[in-house]
Amino acid sequence: MAALTLTVALVAGCAINRSATADGAPLARQVTESDHCGLTAPGLVYVSNAEDLDKLAQLPTGNLALSMLRAIDFTQEHLVLVGLGQKTTGGYGLTL
Repeated sequence: MAALTLTVALVAGCAINRSATADGAPLARQVTESDHCGLTAPGLVYVSNAEDLDKLAQLPTGNLALSMLRAIDFTQEHLVLVGLGQKTTGGYGLTL
């Protein structure tokens, strides 16, 4: 019986879904969104510093609103941009 109790306690401990840090800050948040951000291929772009953000500004189809992103404190947060890629028609969307 003790082994069963220990097993249940361990499994329950692994099932905890944390949505905030110890300080209460969210683990993830949406900063901005755009239907036409300039990322023409599907995938992820990881941004960990201001220099990486400057590279995004140089995209030839750069429609991404960078003003909200420039306010990020990269010592505290990083960015993950998610794109579906260019589609032939409208009506596509992505929700995280």
